[in-house]
Amino acid sequence: MLFNSREPTALAAGSSNRDRNMHTPEASAYGSRAYAEFTQAIAAKDNIKTLVESAPGLQAKHAEFHKSLDVWWTGNGKRLQKLPETQNVFEFRRQYIDGLSKALVPHQLLDVYQARGAVAAYIKSLESDLKSIAASGWGPELIPDDEILQSQFPEVLEQIEKETARIAELEGLFAAVSGGGEEEGEVEVDAENGVLPKSLVKSLKEEKKNLSSEIKEAKKRAKNEARSGVPAEVAAWEKRIEEIDAQLARHVALESEMKNLKSQIREVEKQKETLIASARAKITEAEAKKLILARFKRLLTEQFDSYLRQYQRAFIAAVENLWSKYAVTTKQILAERDREAVQLDAFLTELGYNR
Repeated sequence: MLFNSREPTALAAGSSNRDRNMHTPEASAYGSRAYAEFTQAIAAKDNIKTLVESAPGLQAKHAEFHKSLDVWWTGNGKRLQKLPETQNVFEFRRQYIDGLSKALVPHQLLDVYQARGAVAAYIKSLESDLKSIAASGWGPELIPDDEILQSQFPEVLEQIEKETARIAELEGLFAAVSGGGEEEGEVEVDAENGVLPKSLVKSLKEEKKNLSSEIKEAKKRAKNEARSGVPAEVAAWEKRIEEIDAQLARHVALESEMKNLKSQIREVEKQKETLIASARAKITEAEAKKLILARFKRLLTEQFDSYLRQYQRAFIAAVENLWSKYAVTTKQILAERDREAVQLDAFLTELGYNR
């Protein structure tokens, strides 16, 4: 609940419900009361969006809308299924626009023009598919590649999804330690993940290379001078190389992992076309019909969900607009004025103006 009808707000001075079109989000936001104030649940403007989105009434209204959509689809799906027989896409379009809009408008979330427009846009997006169905039936060529893979090779898509997510995670780790601080000499080391900035990796590799060269030269001099044993400084250099290797090990392992993952995804992508062609050849007309109808239903739901989200955003904006204008009541304004007047009188008295 957004409003209480206890005390008039400043809204009363400027407008009343009879001035509003009650089918708009603004009218829905205000309700049917002549005067109202915001409930205590809305302590700040930022609370409005969360409160509206989580409101049980909104969730119930959307559930009713989707239930009507599902019922209508179940009852009228036969018209779509008979399209290869009737071969009349135009008549199918007319029936769907008229019938579905009549089923959904009573919920008062969309007016008749929005509902008809949503259905028309939906059918327009499927125009080529509908013509193909009317002409040649439920062919598997109408099934998108990703849906073919999902129905026949779900493990392939799952593998790609997991590997892509891991690549994104690794790229995020590398990006986090490769900010502008490197250019300013600030080097950030992620000890937990072992990821190192590029500048530090380069510096460590150069240091290791130089130390290896120094060790080689030192051993060569010792041999030429017929000295036994290893020079003292060589032991220190070798220890430092071990430290560098340990510091680079995790970073190098993560780099190798990312390269391998990218290589695996490239290989799978190369095989996708072969897998899709093979799967498509095995799909029967009945299986194709089932997959195509499921996609059509999903797209229809998504089409109307986009309209519901638009209405919801408009509703939230309307409430936020009311908050910006009328969150402070007339009584509060007058009380604040009186407090300031008392304080001003006290100042004037101290200065001797009220004597």
